[in-house]
Amino acid sequence: MTHRLLLLLLASALVTPALAKPGKADAQTAAKVDAPATAAALPDGRELLFKEVNAAGSATLDTLKGLHMEGTFSMPAQGLNAKMSIWRAAPNLMRTRIEIDGIGVIEEGFDGTRAWANDPIQGPRIRSGAEGEEAAFTAVFAGDAHPERYTDVQTLESAEFAGRPAFKIKVKPPGDIPVRFLWIDAETFRTLGAETTAPSPMGEIPVTMTMGDVRDVGNGLLMPFTMSQSMMNTEQTIQLTAVTLDPELPDFAAPAAVQELIKADEAAAKAAAEAVGGAKTEGAAAP
Repeated sequence: MTHRLLLLLLASALVTPALAKPGKADAQTAAKVDAPATAAALPDGRELLFKEVNAAGSATLDTLKGLHMEGTFSMPAQGLNAKMSIWRAAPNLMRTRIEIDGIGVIEEGFDGTRAWANDPIQGPRIRSGAEGEEAAFTAVFAGDAHPERYTDVQTLESAEFAGRPAFKIKVKPPGDIPVRFLWIDAETFRTLGAETTAPSPMGEIPVTMTMGDVRDVGNGLLMPFTMSQSMMNTEQTIQLTAVTLDPELPDFAAPAAVQELIKADEAAAKAAAEAVGGAKTEGAAAP
């Protein structure tokens, strides 16, 4: 996971929907995200993404079994500081754990089949709909190495972003996952930031993200160690302290509280299927 998937993880950080409060910045960010393209004769968007893959060394992901990131998560306005740990493994396993003083442990993950979350405010839940699709897309370990998985890519404009000359690219993931807008450095071809919306239990939330302090974490794989985002009139920052390639991996199964929800869903689905099957049998037997 390199620049783009780190942005997706930051956008889907489950702390924000539970702790942040909406503000006027939402409408301003949405207006900016929806702004039409004004530039012409721009480089092809998909070609720019492949250049970004080369610049970030993302092809290394295809050779790894997993990685572990450690760092801190902070929301300065709320006075929140937390320890954060992100585990990822091929082909599509993910687990994030954030420990916040005075609040407790917030977790989310993808077990290869289902997306889930568990926190002291919203409790355990299965992430479904667009939120679940987003989690499944983000969980693909080597996703950054394969820009072809986006169904549509367009370069919209050339402008300055975070003090650097950049291209703004519109990318559309498959299904109902929201469109996102990436800012690619026009000289280094590294991702500088993004604008998107994050699916949540409260609906889609506009998000603007930036990243910096890019380092080589091994085998030519570059990763930003500082990431910040603005959403719901709240600033959040992730500061990585360590990245380990091919570590000993944890159990990616959902916690017990979420497992109970999964069992209940499976039982309900089985009962519904049996009811449908029974109705068809009765209908066939009727004279």
